[in-house]
Amino acid sequence: MNALITGLQSIGGPVCLAAADRLQSTMTPTTNFDLHLRRAGLDGRGAVILADAIREVATSTGAALRSFSASYNPDLTDAGVIALSAAFPLTMSDLGLVGCGIGDRGGLGVLSWAQNAASPRMICIEENDLSLDVRAQFSKLGRARTALMVVV
Repeated sequence: MNALITGLQSIGGPVCLAAADRLQSTMTPTTNFDLHLRRAGLDGRGAVILADAIREVATSTGAALRSFSASYNPDLTDAGVIALSAAFPLTMSDLGLVGCGIGDRGGLGVLSWAQNAASPRMICIEENDLSLDVRAQFSKLGRARTALMVVV
């Protein structure tokens, strides 16, 4: 868990620092965890730091991310979302990326993760710049997986 705590501290800002403190005070090394970073000022650089840390935590401790939200981080953009999507564990169930400056490339990265995920329950990706085609693909996924709520 240290890699994630250190990563959050290096990104800085009140939201990331508070998340680092929460992880440090409440987690044991093998506990699955949630990471909610709404309005944290995340950008592509921060996303790469988080993606690397998420992978490191899974590899070194076996702990897995259950729920992730980075909603209302408009500077996250496609590059950041692609990096994060590649790091999300296939066991993660909830994802919030509302208003993150995501276009089709980032949307397709999320869609690829979601199509391979074991049993996602919720994906909220509205208020982004996704084409009608990508939105339709998310809607189709939501219809095919009845336990999955997709808000696009």
